[in-house]
Amino acid sequence: VLAERRFGVELYAAARVALDAGPDEREAAENDLTRQLRGVQLDPADPDSAAVIAASRRLALSRQVHTDLVRDARSARSRPLVRVLRMGRGRQWPRYFDIDDPTLVVPADVPAA
Repeated sequence: VLAERRFGVELYAAARVALDAGPDEREAAENDLTRQLRGVQLDPADPDSAAVIAASRRLALSRQVHTDLVRDARSARSRPLVRVLRMGRGRQWPRYFDIDDPTLVVPADVPAA
């Protein structure tokens, strides 16, 4: 919505590609959208911009939690007892979701809401 209302076609196209991306394309599409968002001036006084900034913070927290859980799951599956009992047999290894840091920074000259 923000891209469609205030910013150009490039940001809208990147947002549309990220929304429509399949599982194999999702990382690249979201990284492209993050780079596009970093290139625009977001005003925290604008409700649409404030929502995007807040979402970027929630996404950064979610990414950290996911990374921690994947690390812990991989560590647990590597333990000798789990390997001997073959408890992870037939299951895929948990995968990291490798994305750029999604936190958008409010410029210093604009007061935060």
